[in-house]
Amino acid sequence: MRPSALPCLLSLLAGCAVGETSGPSPLPPEDAADFDRASLDAEPDDAAPVEDAAPDDADGDDAAVTRDADVTDEDARADAAPRDVPERCLSGACIPGMVRDCGRCGLQRCFEPCDWGICASEGECTAGQTRPCGGCGTQRCTAACGWGACEGGGGACTAGQTRPCGNCGAQTCTAACAWSACAGEGVCAAGQTRGTGCDGCSQQTCGSTCQWGGCALRPGAACEHRGGVNSRACGACRCGRQWCLDSCQWSTGCTSCCTTCGGCQAP
Repeated sequence: MRPSALPCLLSLLAGCAVGETSGPSPLPPEDAADFDRASLDAEPDDAAPVEDAAPDDADGDDAAVTRDADVTDEDARADAAPRDVPERCLSGACIPGMVRDCGRCGLQRCFEPCDWGICASEGECTAGQTRPCGGCGTQRCTAACGWGACEGGGGACTAGQTRPCGNCGAQTCTAACAWSACAGEGVCAAGQTRGTGCDGCSQQTCGSTCQWGGCALRPGAACEHRGGVNSRACGACRCGRQWCLDSCQWSTGCTSCCTTCGGCQAP
């Protein structure tokens, strides 16, 4: 601004102070233009700050984009899944060809579409399992699910084991792996014979339960002698008799004690 315009500016300001708001500008045209531009270029002290764009809107847009992306991925996976695969195969199922351990060192294989087969190639025992063996010994199952060697034996038998003894008796192996006394014996040995209480041509035989049976003819005997009184009818005459001899055989001749065939006399 030129120095010559200063008095005019002061006059203008004085006029504004007393309420003069109208009338032509006392400034020269070129000075008035400079004054207007300076007034316009200056920023007022109480100018309202320009608000930034609300972050919520931006976050909302980003979230919408993320949701859209998630939906798109799920749709893509659904579209990619074979339509003929059972629903149970889409989560928590096995993949055909997979194998896993099972049972007693066995193997289980996954088959189409997504099912575990049976446990195959199992061993005879479970690793770490034990069982008694030998004379109070112990047998342990190995890591390969097979029984190892018998350890710590030396007893006469295995606890709980039994065996026959005596006359139909039995022995039991005790917890100390030793045989007990023979128990439950019968009065005789199976197949044993005796003539006590029987005819000279008969005998008793001990049965399979080690008990005596009744009197019966000895092997080869045809009859019981009974002191020579044992007889049977023979011949055409009704009064003919055969007698059991002390040889336990019937007599060869047929004798009659009757005078005629019509009657008999007492012997």
